Amino acid sequence: MEGQQDRVTSSVTSGPSATSSDVPSTTVYPGPFSFQVAFPPQTLKPKSKKLAWTWSQPCKMLYADFNKICPFNFKTVRPPPAGCLIRAMPVYLKHEHIGLPVKRCPTHRENDFNNADPPAHFLHCRGKAVEYREDPTTGRHSVIIPYEHPQAGTEWSTILYKFMCRSTCLNRRSMAVVFTLEDSSGGVLGRQAVKIKICSCPGRDREQDEEALLPQPAPGSKKRLMTDSKTSQKKRKKTSVSGGGGANDEEVLTVHWQIRGRKNYETLLRVKEALEVQHRCETDPQVAALLRTEDEQTDQQQPRPPTEPTPTDQTANQSTAVTRPANQSTAVTRPSNQSTSVARPASQGSVRYTLRRTVSKPKTWE
Repeated sequence: MEGQQDRVTSSVTSGPSATSSDVPSTTVYPGPFSFQVAFPPQTLKPKSKKLAWTWSQPCKMLYADFNKICPFNFKTVRPPPAGCLIRAMPVYLKHEHIGLPVKRCPTHRENDFNNADPPAHFLHCRGKAVEYREDPTTGRHSVIIPYEHPQAGTEWSTILYKFMCRSTCLNRRSMAVVFTLEDSSGGVLGRQAVKIKICSCPGRDREQDEEALLPQPAPGSKKRLMTDSKTSQKKRKKTSVSGGGGANDEEVLTVHWQIRGRKNYETLLRVKEALEVQHRCETDPQVAALLRTEDEQTDQQQPRPPTEPTPTDQTANQSTAVTRPANQSTAVTRPSNQSTSVARPASQGSVRYTLRRTVSKPKTWE
């Protein structure tokens, strides 16, 4: 058995490194030591907004928040050789992106001032002997940490990781973290891949993705009718909150209320009548046309407000003077208890001028 184990180990060790391949493998390979990865149980509910991470068994995906600690549990069936390490390397899953190294976006990379870890690495690790490496050929980033055996009374050894960018920063590309158990010479002894989605609300995204995986009921079935009714109720709530239905809303609903007080009852009746009139005005084209015609007539008959005089008009009115011929004598008399008048000679008759104040003109003689 030991000879067979040595042959398997040597054959794996002779292969290429996990970071040097242009197309890294994401195939699960427990290896001779049955290398496994899992997540500890959570105390919070899956829909809680305070979740820093959550694992979805139906989706086989880890949902984690940005820059929040996420624990990973590792174990082997039997202890691996001394000097083994665990390498974590993020990769893209789709074929059009798998050849690209996963790095942080420029915004988070340039604004990371208070972090001692390399700012360009997408995956950070908390530990004493953590090493951040970059492959000189492919440019892939990886984090390595020595493998520690589980402590006494425990089955798993825990390593803490953090994701330093959201999936939206990386164009929503599908990603995974490939964990490899390697010996001191870089040979792969086991491999596990975990799909990840980094978002601001892990519980919400997990719920949406799990609902999308549910099988759709056949048309006309009881489950389909119940689903449709729940969907219509959600839409109705959204419509009522946003401002009511449209002009084509002809649904008739019956409300059974017990109202305390005659005054409240009459108020609700008036509100009901007003809503019915409003609905008729919106739906009946004849009533709408009649109201439109009345509004246009009202706008035409409404008098225009008086315009205020301009400074030019006031200056012109103030500069206007009453001129008389030189051979006529004009006298201005202001008797007591009488209005202001202008007296002319008797041969020309007595003409009386009064002073009046208008809105648009200043005080002038007329």
